[in-house]
Amino acid sequence: MASHRRSKRAGNTRISVLTVAAVTAVAFGPNVSHADPAPTAEQVRQQVGELYRQAEVTTEEYNGVAERQSRLRERVVRAQERIADTQAELVALQGGMGSMAAAHYRAGGIDPTLALLMSESPDEYLSRAVTLDRLADRQRHVVARVQSTRRALEQERREATDTLAALEAGRRELAAAKAAVETRLSRARVLLNTLDAADRAAFLAGDGPARDGTGPDRAAREDVRSPAAVVETAKSSIGGRAAIAVAAATKALGKPYVWGATGPDAFDCSGLTGWAWRQAGVALPRTSQGQAGAGRAVPLAEIQPGDLVVYYGGAGHVGIYVGAGRIIHAPKPGTNVRYAPLKSMPIAKVVRPS
Repeated sequence: MASHRRSKRAGNTRISVLTVAAVTAVAFGPNVSHADPAPTAEQVRQQVGELYRQAEVTTEEYNGVAERQSRLRERVVRAQERIADTQAELVALQGGMGSMAAAHYRAGGIDPTLALLMSESPDEYLSRAVTLDRLADRQRHVVARVQSTRRALEQERREATDTLAALEAGRRELAAAKAAVETRLSRARVLLNTLDAADRAAFLAGDGPARDGTGPDRAAREDVRSPAAVVETAKSSIGGRAAIAVAAATKALGKPYVWGATGPDAFDCSGLTGWAWRQAGVALPRTSQGQAGAGRAVPLAEIQPGDLVVYYGGAGHVGIYVGAGRIIHAPKPGTNVRYAPLKSMPIAKVVRPS
C-alpha cells in the first residue's frame, strides 16, 4: 500500500512538471523552452538592434505610404472642384439650350417655304431666316458642348472614384505599416527592459555596428575636436545650400526621435534630412529610399558636408554629413538627434542633393 502511494505521488509530480513545462511553452512561444538559458546582454542588444532596424525600414515604408496618401487627398480635392465646375457648366449649357429651343419655336415653328409664301414682307422673312440659321448653328454648337461636357464629367467622376478607392487601400496599408512598427518597437522595449540600467544606456548611446565590426572609423577616432568645432570647420569649407542644410541639422541636435516625425520638434531619420535640406530650399522625397535617388551619387572619398549618407542594403537609414568623419542623424526610438561617426553603420550610398 505504501509503495502504491509513493508511485501515485511520483506520478502526480511528473504531471505537475509536465504541466508547468506546457504553460511555460505557451507563455514564451514555440521557440522558447523552459530549459533554454537566458539570453546574454549581448544577445539582447543584438535582438533589440535588429528589431529597431526592422522598425526603421517599416517606418520608411509607412512614410512612403503617407506621402502617397497626401498626394491622393490633393487629387481628390482637385477632382471634386473640377466636378463641381463641370456640373455648373453643364447646367448653364442645358439652360441655354432650352432658351434657344423656345426662341426657335416661337420664331420659326412652321415650314420655311410656307412661311415665305404667307409673309407680307419677304425681305423681312429672309432676314429673320438668316437669324434662325445662326440660332440653329449656335444650338448645334451648344449641343456638342453639352455632350463633351457630359463625357468629361463622367470621366472625372470615374477618376475620382478610382482615387477614393486607392485612398482607402492606402489607408489600410498605412494602418498595417503602423501596426507593424508599433509591434516591433513594443518587442524592442520589452527586450530592452531586461537589460540593467548600464547596459541599456550603453545600447542607446551606440549608433550601430561599424562596417568592419571594429568600432568607429579612423577619421572619427583621430579627430579630437568637439562636434561644434567640426561644424564650424564644415561651415567655413562649404557654402550655398549645403551650408544652410548643415546649419539646420545642427539646430535639430537634441530633438527626440519620433517615428514618422518631420520636425521641427521631433524627427525620424529621413524626416531630419528632409527638414534640413528644406530649410535650404530643396525638397527631398519623404523616405530614405527616395532620398537615396534624390541627387548625384558621389564616391565616399569625395564626400562633402551636406551630402546625404544612406545606410544598409535596403537604404533603411539616412543621415547628413557635417565634416571630419561625422554625421548628424536621428538614430532610433529613445534617443535624440545627435552626431555619429560616418562609418558607424554600413554605408550604402552617398548622395549630393541637387
